Amino acid sequence: MEPLSAASFIAAVLSPVFAGWVRYLFDWGQWVFAALLVVVGFLQVWLLRVTWDTIQRQTQLLRFSQQQWLDIGNWTIEGDSTPSDDSRLACTFELSNHTSLPVTLTRVTTDVLLMGSRTRPRSYEVTEFLMLPPHSPSSRYVVRVPVLMDDQQLKRFRKGELFVHFEGTIAFLGPDGSDVPQRFQQLTNLMPGKITLWRPHGAIPEEVPCKRPICPETDNDSDTELNQQTGQ
Repeated sequence: MEPLSAASFIAAVLSPVFAGWVRYLFDWGQWVFAALLVVVGFLQVWLLRVTWDTIQRQTQLLRFSQQQWLDIGNWTIEGDSTPSDDSRLACTFELSNHTSLPVTLTRVTTDVLLMGSRTRPRSYEVTEFLMLPPHSPSSRYVVRVPVLMDDQQLKRFRKGELFVHFEGTIAFLGPDGSDVPQRFQQLTNLMPGKITLWRPHGAIPEEVPCKRPICPETDNDSDTELNQQTGQ
């Protein structure tokens, strides 16, 4: 008679005990447990994906909150209201820091082009290393750009028909210590003692059929209230 192995002996002993559905559960329990492990694994992958997306959104919000830029505004004109020939006017504009972090200004380059003339643009550059704190009176920096005119341009200036296009780059230090460029451009109309900023206008809206449903009761009540307010 061959000796029984340990597994066969245990099976022989427990066979009368684990009968019916208990034996069925004992036979298939390992497969059920393996299936549960697979389900848990998929849930872990899904939770990791959700966590990763949340981290990415928080990182984007943090980058946006730390983003730096300079606002350009308060354009003015300096010089005599009736300049003589070959005189030099100057246009000024302010750079202001409205972000939540200080901005270190390093360079401002401005190209000046007098529209309607054959003269080439003139370029001016200002090199600085100035920190502009956020939301304070000292966070403003004034840039002064000369405007040179010949005789024809001077006549157009006196008539209020001189258009000057300003275009340039503002550079400031980024988080990694390198210069971050910020482009700008502005078309202006210069006249004695005044500068007008040209802004494009949108298209004129056209009337289209209204798709909003009409409620007679509401309309009547509104008309009654309007008549009572106007005293009719």
